[in-house]
Amino acid sequence: PADLYLRPALRDAAGLPAPLPPALLARLQALPQLQRLGPQRTVAITLPGGERSQLIARELQQAHLTLGVPSGDRNSPERSVLAVLSAALGGGMSSRLFRSIREERGLAYSCYSATAAYADVGALSIYAGCAPDHLGEVAKLIGQELVDVAERGLRPDELTRVQGQLCGSLALALEDSE
Repeated sequence: PADLYLRPALRDAAGLPAPLPPALLARLQALPQLQRLGPQRTVAITLPGGERSQLIARELQQAHLTLGVPSGDRNSPERSVLAVLSAALGGGMSSRLFRSIREERGLAYSCYSATAAYADVGALSIYAGCAPDHLGEVAKLIGQELVDVAERGLRPDELTRVQGQLCGSLALALEDSE
């Protein structure tokens, strides 16, 4: 069962052999956090363009939807552009996803986007926590916003708002207690 929780992509990224050695598998199965997860069903999904996705189904009162795409590393010249995109999509209460999914429709408890940049790779991720029966609609709305940004770009008022948000966040992050 523990190999259900250690996905092939994660296993490969960690440089672990496939299949996992029995001794390592036994240690993973003994971890309390894995035992608490309970039974689950994993469904692999191939999206248009060949991207891979996984649906992990459990008996929960809340569904967690995460979409992620690779991006440039921490030295990428596009890092600032990605920060602006992430802030516009889901960087706060006035972001596209928050307004569309949470404020206007009340479909999600939480909805945001984030970026991560490491030495050799980065990622843009979008998260939404919602009731399981709203999952399809939330996923569709996220997709619509992504298509809209790809086709039309960000509006001038969004760019102004995001610029102010990012500058304000940077100023607050640079403050100290003295």
